[in-house]
Amino acid sequence: RIMIGLERKGMLITDKEKMKIALHEMGHAMMTLMTETSEPLHKVTIIPRGMALGVTQQLPIDDKHLYDKKELLDKILVMLGGRAAEEVFYGKEGTTTGAENDLQRATDLAYRMITMWGMSEEIGPLSVSRISNPFLNQNTTNIEISPQLAEKIDKEVQKLLTQLYSKAKEILEKHKEAVKAVAQKLIEKETLSCEE
Repeated sequence: RIMIGLERKGMLITDKEKMKIALHEMGHAMMTLMTETSEPLHKVTIIPRGMALGVTQQLPIDDKHLYDKKELLDKILVMLGGRAAEEVFYGKEGTTTGAENDLQRATDLAYRMITMWGMSEEIGPLSVSRISNPFLNQNTTNIEISPQLAEKIDKEVQKLLTQLYSKAKEILEKHKEAVKAVAQKLIEKETLSCEE
């Protein structure tokens, strides 16, 4: 309840929507299982909780304070897995609004990698975003960047997200039958553990 929210009871979801939700969540689950650095998969559910219609839950092994580039790329891949699954199974026209939060988080993380943590070869070791906190006695620093640099950053973010999205679709295409079979099981049981 604390981690993924209270169950929303009495919500009527059609069988067609249930399958889309199940495939979306299996996209996240598959990316979690196929990446080297992802936190371990704990369970997947299509029981609506909080604002989500389904949840893929990962449980960290220990506290982390630093993330390397590979770990961040894997995090984005997991975030894009749900939307990629929708496209693999339903085509571009069949993608849904269910990926809104995933796309926001993936985009935010990609921008942070490129503008704050210097993780772009094209942009280089440059921080163009300063977050100030007056409560921690941090100075407010605004850095003016050129329109050319802003455009370069946007292109780098788009390139990064597009490459990872394509990778997610490739993985799902390769394991399409398995993903569909487990999604069907998820519809039957509504919640599956990682072992299942």
